[in-house]
Amino acid sequence: MKENQRLTVSGALTVGDYRRHNNYHMKKVKLIYFLAAFALFFYVSFRSMEGPWLISLLVTSVVSFLLAGFVLLFLILMINVRATREFNKDRRLQSEITYIFRSMDIKQKFEKSVNQYQWSDLLSVQEQKDLFQLYVSKHHALILSKWFFDTEEEIDTFKAMIKKYADTNQIKFL
Repeated sequence: MKENQRLTVSGALTVGDYRRHNNYHMKKVKLIYFLAAFALFFYVSFRSMEGPWLISLLVTSVVSFLLAGFVLLFLILMINVRATREFNKDRRLQSEITYIFRSMDIKQKFEKSVNQYQWSDLLSVQEQKDLFQLYVSKHHALILSKWFFDTEEEIDTFKAMIKKYADTNQIKFL
């Protein structure tokens, strides 16, 4: 890879991209809610059941799993509603974004503004099946949909640049 290599990608996020990002971002929260709901429903149901121990355990497990699944579906629905509202209110999310990756920095260009990040600003990089998340803080990520890239070669170049220049051990590619 050349030392002065430059990669430019651009596109506008869709509401679907932003929803997927939020669902990926909230993955641990969804797991914790599911497990907590399962444990709570299991405890309450098992305490109130009478009859053979094994049948009570089986019925309670199935009922608790289904109820926890409904809680998880409700949580996913709420995440999607919140993400849609946030996307619709934030004009920057809806506008065309150009990312310029160079050996010394990352530039994010909007219509009338430019944000510049150093590679050392990246706390973690996550690849999902349809997008990349470059976290610059715990709750703020640069979101690059894979369709921003024109070719697979550009995606491979991007991954190589991340591996070479990102100053973090938190890189997760598929």
